[in-house]
Amino acid sequence: MNCLQWLKNLLIFVPAFFAGLHWKPQLILELLTATLAFSLLASAVYLINDLRDLQWDKLHPKKRHRLVASGAFSKRFTLITIGVLLTVSFSVLAMMHYKAAIFGAIYLSLNLLYSMYLKRVALLDIMILIMGYYIRLLIGGQVANVVLSMWLLSLVTLIAIYLLLLKRRSDVLYFQEEGLVVRPTVHVYARLPIRQINLLLLVLIGSGYVAYLLHLIRDQLQHNYWILLTLPLVAFALARFDRKTVQFPHKEAFKLLLGDRWLVLLCVSWIIIFACVLYGR
Repeated sequence: MNCLQWLKNLLIFVPAFFAGLHWKPQLILELLTATLAFSLLASAVYLINDLRDLQWDKLHPKKRHRLVASGAFSKRFTLITIGVLLTVSFSVLAMMHYKAAIFGAIYLSLNLLYSMYLKRVALLDIMILIMGYYIRLLIGGQVANVVLSMWLLSLVTLIAIYLLLLKRRSDVLYFQEEGLVVRPTVHVYARLPIRQINLLLLVLIGSGYVAYLLHLIRDQLQHNYWILLTLPLVAFALARFDRKTVQFPHKEAFKLLLGDRWLVLLCVSWIIIFACVLYGR
């Protein structure tokens, strides 16, 4: 279980942030509780996937150091841990709201299908993982009582596809450079030249930036022109992050982000500016 992967669960806070809600202590506590509960659920899913992918992970240069692949967790202990994590997670989600527990059950079901079969079907494997991002937003929207906008859903979709495609590019490079088959679908994705994959990644970056620009013009610009300051920040951050992924194609996206002080500074600056616009009205 990689704790960095828990950062994805911060998406639960996103609907409340963009809705400009008043951050009462009760709301913050509920969102934190939902995030922790979902993180336990996601950890259980990772362990399930690690059990199913044991033979593949042992061949992977990085995944072979995971708890299950390395032998640090026995299969019996892993199963017990999965049971405990699922019990605690669903108990907390059910106490918060029955719909949150339903979304958690859908997430678990989709990932079970993914682990057992769908990860062997190219494109479907990516679509299932994208649904995981949606479910995080849905739980956040449910807890905060916020209706998700199409802009937010589309932007998260583009980001999710981009991050997942980065992983597939890494798999293809391992296959082409070292002959390692680290994923059942790598032969399918390897049919695409790396140049085309890189081009697709650039298209996704451009599409995301355009979607962000349209959102500012339609929903935010009328409230505060200071929001325009985020445009060069986002452009520079996207360009720098893309360059980093080319330099370090096998490094996890979150490690790239947190390991670069300029990217961290740009993200923090964006949050501050956007928060001032949303909450300074």
